[in-house]
Amino acid sequence: MGSMMVLIIFFPSIIVSLLITIDTVFNNLKKVVSNKFVQMILIVLLYSTYLFCLLSLSVHLLDAVFYEYSLVLFIAYYFFQTYGKYLILLTPFLLMSYAKLIDIKMFISDDQLFIIGLIIFALFVVIDWLPFGWRNGKFTGLFILSMLISACFHLQGLAITSLFSYEDGMDVLIVTGSLVILVSFYLYFLLQEKENARIREELICSKIDSLTGAHNYSALSDKIEFLNERKPAVTVAMIDLDYFKQINDRYGHIVGNEVLRDFVQFLDAHLSLYLEKNKIEIYRFGGEEFCVFFYDLPKNEVYDIIEDFCLKMETYPVALEVSEGISITFSAGIESTVNQPDILETLKKADEACYIAKHAGRNRVIMYNVDY
Repeated sequence: MGSMMVLIIFFPSIIVSLLITIDTVFNNLKKVVSNKFVQMILIVLLYSTYLFCLLSLSVHLLDAVFYEYSLVLFIAYYFFQTYGKYLILLTPFLLMSYAKLIDIKMFISDDQLFIIGLIIFALFVVIDWLPFGWRNGKFTGLFILSMLISACFHLQGLAITSLFSYEDGMDVLIVTGSLVILVSFYLYFLLQEKENARIREELICSKIDSLTGAHNYSALSDKIEFLNERKPAVTVAMIDLDYFKQINDRYGHIVGNEVLRDFVQFLDAHLSLYLEKNKIEIYRFGGEEFCVFFYDLPKNEVYDIIEDFCLKMETYPVALEVSEGISITFSAGIESTVNQPDILETLKKADEACYIAKHAGRNRVIMYNVDY
């Protein structure tokens, strides 16, 4: 009865607690340490420590080793997918080292320890490679099968080399305990995914201008920092609505807000005719001024797209709640990072070109020229 409670309740609870700790530590580790090699070294050290705790508990509570591959399978499958599977091969070495260090009798030979590790490693590679099947379903089969294989070796060793006797049905207890571990972890995983989705949604909302639906200035600041690190080819268009103050003065700010919202919708629809969504980003720079990023598109092509939109806006009324509708024009300036890699400098030059377009009579698009 005692071993049953340990195998299906107490020990699985300990393992799930360690898995939650591992998840938390690994997530923080990725944020704090950027070097992949250092990450790998720290992960090996952490896993070695947790495995030692697990082994000590197993021997102390059950006089045998069970679930010794439970942590590494989760690490390899969910937390550290690139190199985690190689920790499976490291596990037999760690088990032998711990056995000698704290004088634990393993009841099976070193060769058998290696055989267990190789079998579980091979199972992991094959099941992970399978192109079909539900991901969590594949892991469930892998985990239960691995726990049973390991337990069979250890129980056989116990039966042969010791007088200690386990009751019948140990395989059922191992499967039950494995299911408790899996269900508990999946519940934790689902809760984490739900919380992460909520955080992502809040983050997205915090980066969107509530009036127009464009990205807001905070999102623009983050993107500028990101682009300065990556330095992709970006063409920037700065767009400023013409005579917007007069619209506010004549029709009021409610209509002015409708004009801004309609303008962004029309701009987004127009750009979508030419480009995929991942090639463009629209930001509200401030007031009636907008900034558009075009990725991997020469500035002469951007000029043609914006010029075409400029011509269409002359005859397309926005804020239709106003009886006569309001025709909107805009001025725009264009510059590309091809001429200078600094995105902030590119944005400033596009803004200069927009200013020149304003003073040249408005309702026009100008590409930045160093001679201006």
